[in-house]
Amino acid sequence: MSGTPSSTATSPKVARAQSVASIALFEAGQLDAIPAIGGLVLTSKQSEFLLPPEVVLYEPGEGEIQRGGKPAAPGKPGVRLIFLNVPLTQNEQNELAKLHDALKQEEVITAKGRAELPEYVRLHALRILQQSKWRTDKALTVMATHLEMRVQQMPIREEQVLTDLQSCMMYWHGRDRSCRPILVWRMQEVAAFDVDRATKLILFILEFAVRYLMVPGRVESWILLVDLANCGWSVATSSATRNIARNVTRLLEEVYCGRNFCTKIFHMPAMIRAIVNSVIPEDKKSKVEFVADGDIATSMRKLAEPHQLEKQYGGMAPDVVKGQVWPFRFFSELP
Repeated sequence: MSGTPSSTATSPKVARAQSVASIALFEAGQLDAIPAIGGLVLTSKQSEFLLPPEVVLYEPGEGEIQRGGKPAAPGKPGVRLIFLNVPLTQNEQNELAKLHDALKQEEVITAKGRAELPEYVRLHALRILQQSKWRTDKALTVMATHLEMRVQQMPIREEQVLTDLQSCMMYWHGRDRSCRPILVWRMQEVAAFDVDRATKLILFILEFAVRYLMVPGRVESWILLVDLANCGWSVATSSATRNIARNVTRLLEEVYCGRNFCTKIFHMPAMIRAIVNSVIPEDKKSKVEFVADGDIATSMRKLAEPHQLEKQYGGMAPDVVKGQVWPFRFFSELP
């Protein structure tokens, strides 16, 4: 059995038609028909390297399909990185069957007696189960989060977030050598946002990646860089920052679960490093790296070619500045 197939690259004309159709479903509130991917309305011309042939045709290795190169044993936390258009293990199929059984018994996500997955999470079901450590009760809670934080917040139009897109708070820039897009989060810019504005912007940015930067079965995850430069104690500990960080965590770990390949944290003040490290779950710590200032260039060049990276992160591309963030910057495979 394979993961549910999905489309790869489409022509701009087809993509626009699909976008219009999906927006209509969101606006009509037809939960049974709302797609698992989509809900953004773009008007700006995007980079010609948004989804180039080398990404569309990328062949992931075993270690890029399963972390460590092989499936986890039954009962152990999952390690899958590629979920679609690939064979599933017998254990994964069994866990999906249990989820269908659980849906049949509950009446919040679906009508009681109905075992089918809602369309808005159908493609994400195995990700949700793996994130939930195979607990169906937790998986149902994550589905409810999808409904609350994604479905009910869509559609989002570019003009609604355009000013905030140019703020440098969060943006995509280039890809690593496994074609994974790189997400930059500059924490010092959070101070200019309230929780609702920040959450809408970040939802737009993450959905943009799933819709326009991924290729099912080939590239399904990203790299997250958290830049704490000029982020003092007052910013890091303010209630607004904590609330925004909480919503970002919910988006990353529930709505877009299974997408973050690794996190690199730069310019971490020594006074809060121990605090941050203490709240990272044990099973996530292997994916998080605190990078010393002098090691940023070396760390990033192990992941990506220099032309894919900003100069401030050890690359050759100009640093992104406010007002020149959107459309996001992507590059050809060769400099």
